[in-house]
Formats: sequence, structure tokens, C-alpha cells
Amino acid sequence: MRVDFIDNMKALGILLVIIGHLPFLLSDNLIVLIYAFHMPLFFFVSGFLFSGRLSNFETKSFISYCQKSYLKPYLFFFIISLFFYLLAVYMKGELASLNLSEFLLISKSFFWATADLLKVNAVLWFFSAALLTFIAAFLFDKLLYEYRYEKYLLIMLLAMIVLIGTPLSNDDVPWNIAIVHICLYFFVLGSAIKKHLLSISTLEKNIFHWLGIGVLLTVVIYSCLHNGRIDLASGRLGKSNILFVINATCLIFCTFFFATSYPASKIMQWLSLRSLVVFPLHIFSIQILSMLIAPDFGSFNVFNLIFFIFLYVAFSLLFSYMACCFFRKFVPSLIK
Repeated sequence: MRVDFIDNMKALGILLVIIGHLPFLLSDNLIVLIYAFHMPLFFFVSGFLFSGRLSNFETKSFISYCQKSYLKPYLFFFIISLFFYLLAVYMKGELASLNLSEFLLISKSFFWATADLLKVNAVLWFFSAALLTFIAAFLFDKLLYEYRYEKYLLIMLLAMIVLIGTPLSNDDVPWNIAIVHICLYFFVLGSAIKKHLLSISTLEKNIFHWLGIGVLLTVVIYSCLHNGRIDLASGRLGKSNILFVINATCLIFCTFFFATSYPASKIMQWLSLRSLVVFPLHIFSIQILSMLIAPDFGSFNVFNLIFFIFLYVAFSLLFSYMACCFFRKFVPSLIK
């Protein structure tokens, strides 16, 4: 059974991902606000969806699920990304200049799977981070299921984030090991408060609820701008680790509040269902549209910029929809 507000949250998250990759159309402050919470949002939603389900996995079925949901898509989209990357290099007339060291770096990026090295498509880091987070959540659940461990694990992970942040660098360790404790925190948070979210989602909202959310949002926006740019993929949490956690958590709750305020439309349900397809492919749609129209964004006013944001988002969704139709026909195992 689909949950409307979860579909809305995932869809809003993927729309923010697309918009966040349009820095040539956005102000610095808007980029700071988007990056403050849009990736933690996905781990939070994943935790919600798998709450109470991890214990149902046997080891064999768990490995099969990881292979189908993370490893296979990562390999597939890496190959697609490599094709687009080589095509772009060819169109620039630079294909002949690619040397052995470039190909070795590309090969290393595939096995390292971190954003800083994934030159062909940096957003593929999410697959490895999601996989490790899922494995860690599964192991904790298997080992500690009988002890109602979630609140204690949350406290431990929060302490790790606040006190040490990201002590390792993605240059030193592969597969986003450096940030898995942060991703796991939001995953466990989503799982731990699932029942509360379901209860709150049924409440009738009044003017005082909206005023409270408005005040919270105003304070959090100021706090995000104070904390500065976040980049979870690179382990950059801004000026303050604790502010990062508080801001991300509050913005996720605000997103939840808005997501429960309207039913999920067909397009929001589709975005939720196909988010892991839109996620890696929207990069290429942005590049293709930029190449086709080649506008001078510096000379645009606010209304022009808003129009082009909508244009890029619409083109990204159309491109992803056409890709899904193609995959469903030729790679049906990828489209569940």
C-alpha cells in the first residue's frame, strides 16, 4: 500500500535534486537551503519505508535485494554515464587527448564510488552510500532487534556526528564509508518515528499549525544560511555539526508537514516510484538542454530564471520518462 505523504516527500526530494544541480540559475542562498537537507531526506524516507521490515529479511534474500536494488542499478547507470561522458568528450573534439591515466582514474572511480572521484556522473555516489547504510541498518537490526535499540543507536550516531563529524575523507576510504554514520542516523530516525508520523499525518491542520511551521521554517532558514553550504557527499557539514543535524531534521519535518497537506498526484507517485532512475539521468538532460539552447543566463531577470528552472525540470522529467519507457522494454529487470 502506497503512503501519499511518502510519495510526496520522495517526489519533492527528487525535484530539489534536479533544481540543486542548476547552480547557474540559483542564488547562493537557495543552494545552501536545498543542500541543507535534500539528501538526508532520502535516507529518512528509506528508514520509514523499511521500519519493521528489516527483520523479515533472511541473509540470502537480503543479498539478493541489495544486488537488485543497488549494485545492478549502479553498474547499469555507470555504463550509461560513461557512454554520455565519452560522447561529450568526443563532441568537444577531446577524445584523442584521453590517455591511460584518465581511463585508470575512471576505472578507480567505479570501484571507489565516491562523488569526488566519479567524474562520469558524480550523483552515482548515492547508490554506494545507500547500500552501505542499508547493510549497516540490517546488521544492527539482526544483532539488536530484541533490545529496542533504535533510540540508543540514534543517540550514539548523533554523538558521533556532533563530536567528530566526518573524521575520514572520501579520498581515503571507498564507498562513502566516511559518511555512512550520518546517512544511518537519518535512516534510523525515519524508522524510529514512523508510528508518530502516521499518527500526525491524519490530524486536521488548522491556522495555528501553519503559523507554527511558518515560524519554524523562518528560524531554520536563518540557521541554515548561518551554517553555510552543506555537501553530504563530500562530508562537508558546514560550520557546525549540530546545526547541520538540527536544520536537516527540522526541514525534513517541514517537508513532511507540507507533504501531508495534499494527496499524491499521478506525477508525484511516478516521481516517487522512479526516483532512482531520475536521480542519475537528470544530469544528462541538463547538459543536453544547455547544449541545445545555450542561453546567456547572466542577462536574465527573475521571471526568466524561474521560467528556465521550470523548463529544465520539465525536460529532465520528460527525458527520464522516455528513458523509463526504453528500459521497461529492453531492460525490464531494472524497472520494477
